[in-house]
Amino acid sequence: MIGHADRASLDGVPVTSVARTLVDLGAVRPPNHVRRAFVNAEQKRLVDMRAIETALDRAHGRRGARILRELLESYDPRWQSTRSELELMMLDLLGTAGLP
Repeated sequence: MIGHADRASLDGVPVTSVARTLVDLGAVRPPNHVRRAFVNAEQKRLVDMRAIETALDRAHGRRGARILRELLESYDPRWQSTRSELELMMLDLLGTAGLP
């Protein structure tokens, strides 16, 4: 059930908040897709970390919540400057190899 805090209406179309969308996305898509969605939202300045924390608190152990929490724990500010999944993967590769 989606609570009032997680939904709104845009031009008469029901929508969920960015935070709730990220939680829900984690339940149906692989973690790299959730990361890319998070990065895109962050680059567009749509990310509200308080709203994400609140949505995670309301998620009550959903799989998507776990994936989003893990994503936030591994957050790298360099993600903001990427333009593609390939660039995100390259950052992962460089980090694994211990390179800057």
